[in-house]
Amino acid sequence: MGCQICYSESESTVSDDLSTDEVKGLLSVLAQMGVFTVAFGGGEPLARPYLFELAHYARQLGLVPTLTTNGFYLDTKTATRCRVFDHIHVSLDGVGDIYRSVRGVDGFGHAARAIRLLIDNGILVGVNCVLCRANFDHLEALAQFLTELGVQDV
Repeated sequence: MGCQICYSESESTVSDDLSTDEVKGLLSVLAQMGVFTVAFGGGEPLARPYLFELAHYARQLGLVPTLTTNGFYLDTKTATRCRVFDHIHVSLDGVGDIYRSVRGVDGFGHAARAIRLLIDNGILVGVNCVLCRANFDHLEALAQFLTELGVQDV
C-alpha cells in the first residue's frame, strides 16, 4: 500500500525474496532449534501466493504460525483460509481519517472489513497500532471501535 510509516519499503518490487523451498528450510531449522512460534509480517504477507502453504508447513513442524496484515487482501475466502494461523493482528492506527493521517493511505475500510471477516470466521483478532502525534488524542475512539467489533487485544 506504500504506507509512509512502513519500514519494509513494501511498495517496491522485491527481487531477492526467498523461494518457498528456502523459507521451508528455514522453518525446519527453527523447529529443530525448539522455536515454538513463527510470525508472518510485512510489508503485507497476504500478497505472497505461497503464504498459506508456509503456514501449513509450519504447523506440520509443530510451529504455531501467526500473522500481521493490513487487511487489504482479505476477503471471505481468504479469511476462511486464515484459520491455519493461531491468531492474527490487523494494523489499524485510527478510525476513519485518523488512519489516513498516520499511514498516508486510505486503508481504514480494508482493515475494518478484515477484522469483521476474521472474527466471523472464529479467528482470534488483535490490532497493532502505531502510536504517534496524529493518533494519540484519538485512542479512546479507536478503543471504543475495537471493543464494539470484538477485538481481543491491542
